[in-house]
Amino acid sequence: MKNIKNSLIALFGILAISACTTEDVQDRPIIQGIDSPILSAPDDASTYSLLPENMTQQAERFVWSAANYNGDVAVGYTLEIDVEGGDFSAPQSLGGTNGALQLSVAVETLNNACLALGALPYTAASFDVRIVSSASGFDMMASNTLTITVNPYTTETPKLWV
Repeated sequence: MKNIKNSLIALFGILAISACTTEDVQDRPIIQGIDSPILSAPDDASTYSLLPENMTQQAERFVWSAANYNGDVAVGYTLEIDVEGGDFSAPQSLGGTNGALQLSVAVETLNNACLALGALPYTAASFDVRIVSSASGFDMMASNTLTITVNPYTTETPKLWV
């Protein structure tokens, strides 16, 4: 019984070593980003006047083309917004998808992101939006940027100092 057990262990060891070769590792494709996504909707220079009574409604549907990673990988997308001319070092996220090529953004989400970026309520301000694609463990790629103008609102009641 002991000899059979040792023989089986040796046989499995030999099979494991012969099944793994350096050629198998070298033939793996190298996954890298080829083409960035392209943000196609909304139109550049679109304007949004946001109102508190519409906060649950759709402000805009953002649409983009698929990113091309030279392999079969699951691609996630994040819609980012930053002040016009910003470098997206601290952007606000408007949402994300796993593979879908469009995202519906609610009025409240867009409003909160604009206020977080320093926009003044009831004052129009310009922002840049872009799509960032990412595949697990691979390069992130950013799309073109579109500039939109947003007139945000606030739900805070004014404070009167007497």
